Amino acid sequence: MIVLSWSTFRERWQLFLGALVAVCLGVALVQCSLLILIAAATPQIPSGLSYDDELSLRSAYTGAVSLSAIIVVLTIFVAVFVVGSTFAFTVAQRRQDLALLRLVGASRRQVRRLLLGEAVLLGVLGTAAGVLLGLLLVPVEAWLFRHFGFVPPDFVAPWHVWVLYVSLASGVCMSVMGCLAASRRAGRVRPLEALRDVGGSENVMTASRWIIGTVATVVAAALVISTGFAEGEAAMDIAIPACLLSVTALSALSPVVAPLVGRLLEALSNRLFPHSVISDLIHANLRDGIRRTASTAAPVILLVGVVVGLAGSSSEIDAGRREELRLTMTADLVARSDRPIGQEIAATPGVRAVSEELPLVIEVPDVASDGAVSYEPAEALAIDPVGYPRIHQANNVDGDWSDLRGDAMAVSPAYASRFDVGPGDVQRVRIDAAVRDLRVAAVLPRTLTGPDLVVPLTSTGPAETERLYFVQTNGLDPVTFESALQAAAGEAAQVTVTTIGDWTRTSTTSQRTESHNVILAILILVTAYIAIAVVNAVVIAGADRGREFATARLTGLDRALVVRTALCESLVVVLIGTMLGVLAAATTLVGVAAGVSSIVGHTIFTVPWGLLASTILSATVLVSVASVLTALARTRSPAIEVARARE
Repeated sequence: MIVLSWSTFRERWQLFLGALVAVCLGVALVQCSLLILIAAATPQIPSGLSYDDELSLRSAYTGAVSLSAIIVVLTIFVAVFVVGSTFAFTVAQRRQDLALLRLVGASRRQVRRLLLGEAVLLGVLGTAAGVLLGLLLVPVEAWLFRHFGFVPPDFVAPWHVWVLYVSLASGVCMSVMGCLAASRRAGRVRPLEALRDVGGSENVMTASRWIIGTVATVVAAALVISTGFAEGEAAMDIAIPACLLSVTALSALSPVVAPLVGRLLEALSNRLFPHSVISDLIHANLRDGIRRTASTAAPVILLVGVVVGLAGSSSEIDAGRREELRLTMTADLVARSDRPIGQEIAATPGVRAVSEELPLVIEVPDVASDGAVSYEPAEALAIDPVGYPRIHQANNVDGDWSDLRGDAMAVSPAYASRFDVGPGDVQRVRIDAAVRDLRVAAVLPRTLTGPDLVVPLTSTGPAETERLYFVQTNGLDPVTFESALQAAAGEAAQVTVTTIGDWTRTSTTSQRTESHNVILAILILVTAYIAIAVVNAVVIAGADRGREFATARLTGLDRALVVRTALCESLVVVLIGTMLGVLAAATTLVGVAAGVSSIVGHTIFTVPWGLLASTILSATVLVSVASVLTALARTRSPAIEVARARE
């Protein structure tokens, strides 16, 4: 059967070209992302670093590991998507050929093996090219990680021979996984279909589509709802799978939902162009070619949904951070210093309240399945328990700030849930390389900007990191206050004072830059991949329209008009895919907005209009160029020769 698979693969190599490129790029991205993941998970920490610097570096490497894992998952998702759409089209176009095989004695299992053999060949060829491409992409992706600050400037990803085996397995698995549904559908082809034209008789909305679409819808809805209870970066962690599942659901159900949107556009078109024969022809083609419409719209749904959903979720979290700081901070000035100056600030005339805070990294336990305990870094904040509540409106605290003294700490709800701790419980952590048992004095309210852990300043030793002093004054001028504070602290101290507005903008900009870098890195490595899926779907959809175009030309349409009609039809499909992609992104944005709004206290909802417009424009250009070139290729031969030929 593998010989027959190779024969059919060679005969229809044009149809498999897009899937071959997808597997090749997928293997390359998986290979180089795995190499970076392994290098970031087992970093070479330079000697001579302070304890805090070493923890900060390890924390940054943890972010690189997470980002690499996300890229691997997205890459496999898109690769399976492209391969699946390719084989779905090949089964539809080869239905009579497959029925002929059944007629001459091939069993359903043999037909499925034929398709799976083609998938294995596709995976092997794609892997061979992908391994070579991956070698070239490793320094590019490593540079990208260095450029966005996920790893230090001297970071490199060394080569591991075993990655070759992983690449081969991933390429073949991606190809076979994409082919499974199509092979089952091919096995159900009946032998008698070889004796008649069955071009429009196939049921496009199969049982597997219903199952995938329904399950993805239910799980996506559950994730969207759960974002309403998430805090900080956890909302973004939930938004990514929620966005992917929303896109998957609408793509699987596209044979049902795309025609519904098409009817709405047809009604609008009839009002705008009531006597247009071309408009009627376009919408008739869309209604007749449900598979073609759905399959072409699906990658557009993927492109718009993923780009707008992820970028919009990140923007909403950033907007929520800014608003939360504005609402919860009662200070009007912020002082920075490389040493303690709390007494000098308190003694300055006009100061009403001050909160001394020291950002630091604390190690928390991570218990393996075999009982082994290791420690991982977590962001923490050392505070003055007396001054902090006077500056920060920390309401709904489960516990008492006055208990935050000695060996005590306050934890975020996410931390409390993860370690199953509450007020009064004891949690083991590591501070300044020393293991300590801290009593949980309070559980903090949900927040977008707060740390996972809060400890009293007295529980930390001298730290080299910058100390922050949030100061509430009677209208002191920041320049005058800085001069007085510098004089009181002495020339050896480095003191700067800014307004709370400037500090908020700087703080949120830093957080926004970090989160945007994550999203940008993902989109750079995945968007081009999705673009391949868009072009692949358009080319394959137009590959079997030669007789349709020839018939249109024989009825009086010239070649230019046929090409323009195909272009207009593809633009309508882009519009359908865009509307459904926006719907998929909107579900994610609504869920994230609900979570952010519940923390901030009022509605936060943002839409990345500029990114949405550029994404739609890019999809339109891609589909338009691919559609025109495909239509020109399919109308190159004389119409009479194509119309009488058996395809």
